[in-house]
Amino acid sequence: MIRLILALILVFLTPYVSAGDECADFQALADNAELGDSVAQANLGEAYFFGMCVEADTDEAMYWYFRAAEAGSDKAVYAIGLAFSSGIGLDKNERLARHYFLRAANNGHEAATVNLANVSIDEQYGKCDGIDEIEEMVEKVTSPGIRVLFDQPRFDQLKAFCSEHGEKIRSIE
Repeated sequence: MIRLILALILVFLTPYVSAGDECADFQALADNAELGDSVAQANLGEAYFFGMCVEADTDEAMYWYFRAAEAGSDKAVYAIGLAFSSGIGLDKNERLARHYFLRAANNGHEAATVNLANVSIDEQYGKCDGIDEIEEMVEKVTSPGIRVLFDQPRFDQLKAFCSEHGEKIRSIE
């Protein structure tokens, strides 16, 4: 019985011990980020953004995300796109969100590809000339866990609208 209780305590305390270990490495992460390690810079941005092992600070998060993006981190480029898209951490700007999603998507970042497709849906209302490109974008995404982020119902509405009204719209242009 005592062994069972000790085992249960160990199971329930393990996440807290692990979190403490992760936080013990925070200074090493910050040091590596300062030295120019793009992975460490992106992870430090994430730590500041979500308040992991440090008080949440979106300004500091964006600073590290931009440094990481300049150093080539697609994770950071994607995070900047999300910040512009949501208006959390940066002023909402769909044009810049699209730019950063496209930049990360061009390097194979699947979540950025899906977000780019979702932004493209918004841009296509009233135009109907980029439907095939949106479908091609989403077909490149192989991870089912990421593909579910695609707004299929909204895309289906756009396709239906364009199949009904597309010719009228094209003739006006």
